[in-house]
Amino acid sequence: KPHEPIKIFGRVHLLTSTAFSLSDTNASLLYFKVSENIYYHGFCEDFGPFNLCMLYSFCEDLDRRLDAHPNRQLVLVSDPDGQVLTNTVFLLGGYMTLRLSLHPEEVEVAFLPLRD
Repeated sequence: KPHEPIKIFGRVHLLTSTAFSLSDTNASLLYFKVSENIYYHGFCEDFGPFNLCMLYSFCEDLDRRLDAHPNRQLVLVSDPDGQVLTNTVFLLGGYMTLRLSLHPEEVEVAFLPLRD
């Protein structure tokens, strides 16, 4: 459903949208996108997934945001394009596995609403 954030874990949600302004951030919600410092180094005509260095950078960035905004829900905004969304889900799933020690089956359940 467009413009409806999906709760992924804890205070972290995912919103897929092409026409969304990060200026909609308010006292209870902090909207953000994957940092420009996190990018994919293509091998050929592939689109991902990100390498471990980029995954680590994303984990560090998300930890900083969670620590800096303890009373806000964080909403990661991703383009719904299949390639962009796949890489965003990879980053969130990697975070859940590495930082939250969740089992892959637990991670998969969080993303079921995104299945087509």
